[in-house]
Amino acid sequence: SAAAAEGAQLVVLDDGLQYRALRPDLALLVVRTPLAQVLGNGRTLPAGPFREWPADTLQHVDAIVILDDTVSLAPGRERVDGPAGADLPPSLEHLTSASVPSDDARALEAEIMRLWAEGAAGEARVEPSARSTCPFWQTLTRYWRSYRARNPGAKPRPDPPAVLHALLRPTEASRTALAGRRVVAFSASASPESFARTLESIVRTSGCICAHYAYPDHAHIPDGELRWLLVQARESGAVLVSTAKDAVRLPRWALAEVLRLDVEVVWDRASARQLASLLGRVLPATQPSRILTPHVDRGANFNS
Repeated sequence: SAAAAEGAQLVVLDDGLQYRALRPDLALLVVRTPLAQVLGNGRTLPAGPFREWPADTLQHVDAIVILDDTVSLAPGRERVDGPAGADLPPSLEHLTSASVPSDDARALEAEIMRLWAEGAAGEARVEPSARSTCPFWQTLTRYWRSYRARNPGAKPRPDPPAVLHALLRPTEASRTALAGRRVVAFSASASPESFARTLESIVRTSGCICAHYAYPDHAHIPDGELRWLLVQARESGAVLVSTAKDAVRLPRWALAEVLRLDVEVVWDRASARQLASLLGRVLPATQPSRILTPHVDRGANFNS
């Protein structure tokens, strides 16, 4: 309601696939290579990482976006051809085309489509929690089944979802700022290894990663901890580097002390056109898009 009052015509929700009361106009499932990192052991909570079976989730999405960041491990494979095409609407002209998807991305696509076919065929699975003798998980399983019965969500799509490919790579500005530098890195993300791998691809020629401090995902890093990290960087003759996600949580005094590694998405040419077609279903066609961003006090403690 608040967004509509500000004039918003489109709401983008992150992490909403299990919100069954929601009826999205467009649902995208975003995954990153490699395959093993995405699927883990293939089980649901508490035995694995998934909130529900992937085969079930895939029945309710319009497209899967596969972000390939393994390109940072293979210098020279990346190739950007320029604008994705004059056939895109003005609001999407920034999309660019890239080289063909990597073997890792193709393997992930094949496994995703296998899971979709499994779900479309109605092959039943039994949640590990349903077999558990733990009273807590038995109660949670009963609640989850009851919730899904009351909120079935959108109807399953009759056709397989579109598969879109894109590269996730450091921006040119970040490459220039960090190339050949000695760095001390810190991150509070779910995939610290991806951050470390990307950093390594930038600094490996004449620099090095002196240390990487990985904190729990979304962790708030106190001022005292930040000052300690700065001391570690200075004693190593290095610069302190964070992810862009962590940088927005830094207090104002630390912004000038920490370099930020920014990344960008570079779309496969065919995927850019598919994405434009999908977004055309929900984006107003006659007005330029405008992003409404809430005010963020960079000096605030987000956990308070």
